[in-house]
Amino acid sequence: MTGQAYTAAKEGHDSRTEIKTLYGTDFTNNYQYCSMHEFNYNNNYQPYDVNMHVPNNKYHSHNYAQAGNNLTDTIQTDNKRMNTNRHNNQRKTNKRHISNRHISKHHRNRYNNSNKKLINKVKDANTYITNLSSRTLTQTQKKVLTLGLKFVPSHTTHDTALHQSLLNFNRSNRLKYYFRNNPNREQHPFRQKSTWQPPRASVEVENYLHRIEQSFNKLTHKHIFPNLTKLEQKALKELASDPSLVIKNADKGSGIVVEDTQQYIKDGLDHLSDNTIYEKINSDPTLPLAEAINNYVARTYDKGIIDKTTSDYLSFQPNKMPRTQQLYFLKKIHKTPIAVRPIVSGCGGPTERISEFIDIHLQPLVSTVDSYIKDSGHIIRILEETKIPTDCTLATIDVKALYLNIPHKEGVQAVINKLYRNNPNGTEVPIPQGTMTDLLNIVLTKNYFQFSEQMYHQIQGTAMGTKMAPAYANLFMADLEEKLLRNYHTKPIIWKRYIDDVFCVWPGNSESLKQFIDYLNGTHPTIKFTYEHSDKSIDFLDLTLYRGERYSSTNYLDIKPFFKKTNKFQYLEYSSAHPRKTFGSLIKGELTRLLRACSNENTYIEVADKMTKAFRERGYPKKLIKRVQDSVPYSNRINLIQERNRPPCTYDTFLVIQFTPDLDVNEMRSIIKPTITEEAHVPQTMPKS
Repeated sequence: MTGQAYTAAKEGHDSRTEIKTLYGTDFTNNYQYCSMHEFNYNNNYQPYDVNMHVPNNKYHSHNYAQAGNNLTDTIQTDNKRMNTNRHNNQRKTNKRHISNRHISKHHRNRYNNSNKKLINKVKDANTYITNLSSRTLTQTQKKVLTLGLKFVPSHTTHDTALHQSLLNFNRSNRLKYYFRNNPNREQHPFRQKSTWQPPRASVEVENYLHRIEQSFNKLTHKHIFPNLTKLEQKALKELASDPSLVIKNADKGSGIVVEDTQQYIKDGLDHLSDNTIYEKINSDPTLPLAEAINNYVARTYDKGIIDKTTSDYLSFQPNKMPRTQQLYFLKKIHKTPIAVRPIVSGCGGPTERISEFIDIHLQPLVSTVDSYIKDSGHIIRILEETKIPTDCTLATIDVKALYLNIPHKEGVQAVINKLYRNNPNGTEVPIPQGTMTDLLNIVLTKNYFQFSEQMYHQIQGTAMGTKMAPAYANLFMADLEEKLLRNYHTKPIIWKRYIDDVFCVWPGNSESLKQFIDYLNGTHPTIKFTYEHSDKSIDFLDLTLYRGERYSSTNYLDIKPFFKKTNKFQYLEYSSAHPRKTFGSLIKGELTRLLRACSNENTYIEVADKMTKAFRERGYPKKLIKRVQDSVPYSNRINLIQERNRPPCTYDTFLVIQFTPDLDVNEMRSIIKPTITEEAHVPQTMPKS
């Protein structure tokens, strides 16, 4: 069990999440996708009897016992055993021969290099680990933690998982065939996940599925070298099973925080002691709340406000009632003193789907707000087109604990005003105002959660963790800032906001800016602002905006990346059991982000070298880094900073398999694509009926 799975288990929620992108997401579970060309489904239905089954594979590789305490001893011992097994297997069968000459070389280089890096990392464990506990960690425990909570130990394929993946693949293709006359049908946004099994498709499709199954039964399972030694595996189990420690990611800047469970609980209770925001309750109201939601949804359906599909989606079935929400905290080690960020895990909670229902209706409005910025790339595009006067002040303004301090009445009223009175899209909302108000109040006023075996009720603000929270906070701030800016005599040159962080260009000196901030702080009882300012340089999100060489000649602000002092650069360890393309994608994603954020080529070279060093420290080969770096030249910046609309995917049927190192992705792709293009001789697009 990885540290991430361990902490998630302690919080009481499921840590297994399906990952559909390789960069910028949680890597706890890794999936490899084999896309296939679309079939030429004909209109003639002919049944074809195929018994879909995957027999047990007795040639699955295993994690062999390790002879030594380091990876070098392990690899040498495994190579001897592999040689013996190779000859034995060759005498038994040539079909399932495990070819490991290339694999051994690849893994030997990979894990030897990684092990050398780990030896060096133990000396600099504090680079990645913030140990706030009273425990002195052993060297092996430090080695394991330096790997990061995204690290995945080596593991093999389970027949049941592969069999289920094939069944899902078969069902997807039969569904496509069944609905071949209406391929572009609109899906209901609130449909329940269906388990309906379509009838068998045409002979052509069934033959294809059968060939895929037979080919997958003959997949070569490579030998896997363990990426953790026995001592490291033991240390991992010790850390995961130790109830006296809490191990979590830091709030920002990557890195791992280790602290005593008692101190973690104490800090949490200190945060929950604010009686203006939280109150203790004696019993768990989750199930009564679920019944009340069912009754309200049923009444709404009876009135014809929502359809049957939406009603089923928002309701709870007797055999699938919601779970109790759990509160957990992340340490803000970049703050002095160290603070905590409260997050309510609402997955499977009683208000989760209502919150999602509201969020879908609010999201189109958020992007219409004048001050709205989507991300750092958005503010870069704005600044690339905006000249900044010389006699102004650069400032960043932050709203203190925005989520916790939004009064319910004002927040709901701001949303209702935007939806029903000042809707910039001019579209009619299909939900009556009264119903939307009721749903908002359910999510806001029925926020119950558990911490340290005690139930709490949040009586002010919205929980960080519920789906509608970002859109709700955005619309509240849009309503508030519109009033504040309209009533002040001086208007900012630029006022752009990312939820609770504002970038402001103020047309005056620092004294007039201070008067403006005092005005902002004196207008609302719970919403308060802090700010930083400078004539030359200011940090905003992950950017530093400053007056440099470009500004002196063009009046366009210079831009470069900003890294917090606590940033650990704890990228995914190269020895982790992830798909090979993940590592190249991770490097390219980071370099692309840096390229967008550098208005000067020399700055890009400097920060790219720093990033390269960080990846080398995580075990990434020089050749891989160099190859990826060459694919991201500075000349591409103009194209990269432009906003792009991703084209729709042409392959809507995927074979999704949880990644395991013993399966070769390229081999699986070679099984799928030639079967379609060479044997079936079908076009890549579905014909119109």
